[in-house]
Amino acid sequence: MKKNIGYLITYILIVGVILGSVMAAVIYVDPFFHYHNPKTEEFYYPLDNERSMNDGIVKFADFDAMIIGTSMTENFRKTEADYFFNINSIKTPFSGGTYKEMNDLVVKALKYQPKLKTVIRGLDMSLLEYDKNARRTDLGDFPDYLYNKNPLDDVQYIYNRNVIFDRVLPMLYDSNDADYKPGIDNFNLYATWGWDYTYGIDTLINRTDLTNPKTPERDELRGSRKRTVRDNVKKNVVQVALDNPDVTFYYFITPYSCLWWRDKINDGTIGSYLDAERILIEECLQCPNIKLYSFNNYSDITMDLNNYKDDGHYGPWINSLILRYMRDGEGLLTINNYEEYLEATDKLYSTFNYYNLSTQEDYADDTYAETLLHEKIYGGTDLD
Repeated sequence: MKKNIGYLITYILIVGVILGSVMAAVIYVDPFFHYHNPKTEEFYYPLDNERSMNDGIVKFADFDAMIIGTSMTENFRKTEADYFFNINSIKTPFSGGTYKEMNDLVVKALKYQPKLKTVIRGLDMSLLEYDKNARRTDLGDFPDYLYNKNPLDDVQYIYNRNVIFDRVLPMLYDSNDADYKPGIDNFNLYATWGWDYTYGIDTLINRTDLTNPKTPERDELRGSRKRTVRDNVKKNVVQVALDNPDVTFYYFITPYSCLWWRDKINDGTIGSYLDAERILIEECLQCPNIKLYSFNNYSDITMDLNNYKDDGHYGPWINSLILRYMRDGEGLLTINNYEEYLEATDKLYSTFNYYNLSTQEDYADDTYAETLLHEKIYGGTDLD
């Protein structure tokens, strides 16, 4: 009996040592910056998991500005934003994230970084009708254990198989290589996908399928749908600006291609989208430290399909152009021009002859679209 008890004690001690060693290793390396700044003098940290890393970035990075949004903001370059706005920025996108997910991180960033005075954020029209508390459920469980202050659920991080075997152990092993260079990915590269795809009309649609939209009865926002949009905007867009009057919020409505608008005319939902956009604009205009921009009626962007890899996602050169336009006040919506803007946007897509797109050139080299905008973006400055 005593011998069995001895075996049990030995087993418990061995298991305890193993678990303790694993915990120590994960906390020391800390690949998701949950406990401390990345040890960039010892390990190399890839930036490749937005949901798991964004919380640690805002807690430990040194910055006075942040760029945030869905995949429509992933191609922003930190260096360009810093150049145009004279800031020191971080980039914390959430691919497909909801307004709540964005807002929660902005609120946390403002709490942890008192120097934060500039927020650049994309606002997708397709997310306006989401519930104010909605989070994406199709991307797996949200890692709340990385975002909350409950130390007990940190076991989901410390003893996470993927963290241990795909992150910590390879980082420890690689750091022993004689040629190993520690560090961290540049924010310019974080979540960037711009040059992984092709662009242009022949990527988006068969030219023979181009038709002018039908004109079914328009859907409108009414009742609970209108309240949902307003609640979402108030809680997840405007309130943080009201609570932080010394911070400037550069919001922009992400410009989808004309084909996206054609589809909304076809299914009759363009009316509800414009109604939702009106609510967004009117709520934002009540807050003096919000600068809201839209380029939806900039036909040189949305009608040129060489700027798009699909109906909604534009190339990185459009991200650059958006930064330049916001810096210069281009596309700024005001109490005096937003009604005209909404009417012009509706008219642009409702009356456009989509058949004409069939003759649009599809550049053999997608970088040509960026080359054409170089002067407009940089004004002759040879920015590397």
